[in-house]
Amino acid sequence: MIQRVITYRCTKCISIEIVKNGTDYKGKQKFHCLDCSAYGILEPQSRSYPEVIKEYVLCAYQERASTRGVERIFGIARQTLARWITENADALPDLADTVEAPKANDVLELDELWSYVFRKSDKRWIWIALRNEDHIRPESSPPESALNFWFNTILVPKSPHSSSSGLFHWRPQ
Repeated sequence: MIQRVITYRCTKCISIEIVKNGTDYKGKQKFHCLDCSAYGILEPQSRSYPEVIKEYVLCAYQERASTRGVERIFGIARQTLARWITENADALPDLADTVEAPKANDVLELDELWSYVFRKSDKRWIWIALRNEDHIRPESSPPESALNFWFNTILVPKSPHSSSSGLFHWRPQ
């Protein structure tokens, strides 16, 4: 007969003077340290995710999956995802390096959305501008074309390029 003897120690003070103290909701054995009066689990599981899973999750998020969608697909809390995004923000390229130069015959589509935050007196307007060919978000356009865009569409809403659906079309000058 082969027997294995395991000596457990307190995770706080490294003492061997511990006694069993029931089980947790997952069925893991709990202990109580007689020296430092600490309580804990004898064999705690690692709370960290493998780096491979972290990379997959961040890649899915960068492919424009929503935070809640990533949470449902991978079973990872939104707070964990937010922490990972914050930690990896320094590794992202600078916005100026990812901007594509505007072309002479670009057509932008503008749509607006109104909502409120917590109460109707806190109104929020969201403007979405998409380039017709490849749907680039407005934060991807250079500042000069953004200024052109706002002056030509917002300040002059009755432009000859406006459509009846409420969606404006804009051509850079």
